[in-house]
Amino acid sequence: MAAPSASCVQRVVAVVLGCLCAVGCDDAPVPSSQRLLLELVNGGDQNLPATEQVVERFDMVQEIDAWKVEAPVWGVAVPTWLDSEQNAPMVQAAAGRHERVIRFTRPGVYDTSRFDRVRVVASVDGGGGTAILLQLRRGTTVIEGIDAARFDKRQELLVLEIPLPREELGGEPFESLVLICPGAKRTVAIREVSLVSVPPAATLPAATEAPELVRIGHEARRAVGLLVGRELSVTAAVPPGARLDLSYGRPSQAWTPGTLELSLRLVDSGGELLERRWTLAELDPSAWKTESLDLSGLAGKQVTFQFALLGPEGAGLALTPPVLAVAAATAPTVLLITSDTHRADHIGWAAEDAPVHTPVLDALARRGTVFLDCFAPVNNTNPSHVALLTGTHPRDTGVLDNYRSISGAAETLAERFSEAGWATLAAISTKHLGPDGSGLGQGFDRVSWPFRQGHRLSTEALDDVLGWLPDVQGRPAFIWLHVFDPHSPYEPSEQHLQRYYDPGLDPRADSWPDSGVPESALPLELRGIRDLTYPVAMYRAEITSQDEQLERLLSVPRVARGVTALVSDHGESLGENGAWFIHTGVYTSTLHIPMVLAGPGVPAGVRETRPVQHLDLGRTLLDLAGLDAAGFPGRNLFAATLGPAPRFAIEANALSAAVTMEGLHLVLHLTERDLPNLLEQREAHELELFDLTRDARCAHDISNERPREAARLRMRLLEWLSLATPTGWAEDGMADQATLDALAQLGYVAPAGDGASGAFWTPDECEHCRRWEAVPLR
Repeated sequence: MAAPSASCVQRVVAVVLGCLCAVGCDDAPVPSSQRLLLELVNGGDQNLPATEQVVERFDMVQEIDAWKVEAPVWGVAVPTWLDSEQNAPMVQAAAGRHERVIRFTRPGVYDTSRFDRVRVVASVDGGGGTAILLQLRRGTTVIEGIDAARFDKRQELLVLEIPLPREELGGEPFESLVLICPGAKRTVAIREVSLVSVPPAATLPAATEAPELVRIGHEARRAVGLLVGRELSVTAAVPPGARLDLSYGRPSQAWTPGTLELSLRLVDSGGELLERRWTLAELDPSAWKTESLDLSGLAGKQVTFQFALLGPEGAGLALTPPVLAVAAATAPTVLLITSDTHRADHIGWAAEDAPVHTPVLDALARRGTVFLDCFAPVNNTNPSHVALLTGTHPRDTGVLDNYRSISGAAETLAERFSEAGWATLAAISTKHLGPDGSGLGQGFDRVSWPFRQGHRLSTEALDDVLGWLPDVQGRPAFIWLHVFDPHSPYEPSEQHLQRYYDPGLDPRADSWPDSGVPESALPLELRGIRDLTYPVAMYRAEITSQDEQLERLLSVPRVARGVTALVSDHGESLGENGAWFIHTGVYTSTLHIPMVLAGPGVPAGVRETRPVQHLDLGRTLLDLAGLDAAGFPGRNLFAATLGPAPRFAIEANALSAAVTMEGLHLVLHLTERDLPNLLEQREAHELELFDLTRDARCAHDISNERPREAARLRMRLLEWLSLATPTGWAEDGMADQATLDALAQLGYVAPAGDGASGAFWTPDECEHCRRWEAVPLR
């Protein structure tokens, strides 16, 4: 969704919610909730932060001898042109496939009281996901840049910014500047390096623009910048029983020495009604502060809320648009839980003989509707979540891997709830699915994710949600909780593992018979394991452990009264189709996922066998929340007219595609598959056909036995691929190097091509095309 204009932002936006009895409220209407967008009082150019200053600039070509270059392929970098059309002479260095690090080191005197970021003009050729990291060194003391700067395009001259942690700057000068380029096989070329100073306040979102997500610690909130000397205000009528909710904080890049004081004055035509002040300690860049102000004594008054910041000149903080809320005892709640890498057959209610213990989710299923035949449209985390939260198939979003994100032009489920006045909260458990990596932060008031490490346990994400609930007490809330425990690498506790594997056994012992699975087919952390029931047990233990943790949230009275949906983004291969402990391909092991809905408006105790897709879940949640007028793609899963329809899927990086209909599942390989971690290799345009009524795990290809059905489904799938309607939402992700490293550890490989192009099928005269196009369809 396009960002609102400044004129749109500079007004009071009041959203009054109607009756939402479908989500557990009483017969009384849901209370009103007004999000107050702040206007800059003194406007214009007055007191604007000073512009940035380039403290020092190093021309790499002119002063190449001042740099020490450690490059595994070229030991001495040479001036060159990476692309002659850019007319930019640069210093170039290369690394081979296995020698992964290039370093550019410049000795000197680096006084960090004079600059707070390093700007690099550079380009890269080869090696998806290459980035530049920054270090300043003085003996054993090292300061590292905040975030790495990633090359999101190849063979183009780019300006990369690497900020430094402002609270660590100053003091004794550093003795060397180091630029580090890790990653795969590549050539890196650098034109110049600059030391830059940006005023702290200039790093905050402008108050004249739409609020943006501002990260403090591992949590971001939608906010604007409040600067010393620049007052913000908003005027609104105070309804009976109202309170004012707001949050503020000082992110690392806006940190300045000294204590800040936030002042809030409430005035009406008769003068000042009330004043409150809150203090931020000098060293407090690590957490948001939340305040709530009782306004019940001001009911009926037209009040102007005036915000000012007191402190050193040039200082600033992030301030969320305040919310004028009228609380109710039972405000509606919609909770969406996405359980990453969760197979449909690994929840207790899936079958009487289900191989896993999940009593918490079983209880949720008993009081709601279980969809036993739900498919995801893709087999990877980011593409599947983008599809779920936009209601749009990955074929059309263009997000087909974990390295691309959606742009602000996308319209998300969170935005629909936010537009209706709901508080919107998201706790995400893996770095690459965070706002920077996926674009899915839009529409959320608060988002937390593991910014430093690759992923986190469900306990930490749950802690965030439980900590937020008091802040939205009495307000309608949409909550997205993403949990990641079942994803590899599996790391269950011994307590949970003992349920599924005898602790007296050694899965690596030589006494186990040969499994027949080569080492190359296993993830690195599992190589050397001879008993392959052990990692299966680990996977199940992770699911049971996560199930235990979910009880902490599902037992909260407010949540228990509301609507809860649990769904997965994709499954996991446990040996099916030649894949071990990864989610490669578009077979049932990776596409068949659990989905359960419970709460007001949801039929209880139902085991629904109709074939459905998770793409329709967002539309269903809006309808259950009483927001049926909100525009969003999809069909209500409970609609009487919802009949069977073909289900289409596309594999990450557009490697293969599938169609499922009338009990048959056809997989068409769009490219050659010759990967060392797959036992079953496939040629481009080869296909497979499975009868799911007899072969739920896609173990027996029947394309030779039923060629007409295979040819007919192939034609249906190719027609669907040709009808792609690209949304234009996909854009190169801005993942930092830590994200890229984390993705590599999780088994994801950066794409070699452009997954957003929409060119999924290129017909040719190969053996497979000739064969299937010759089959008569009748």
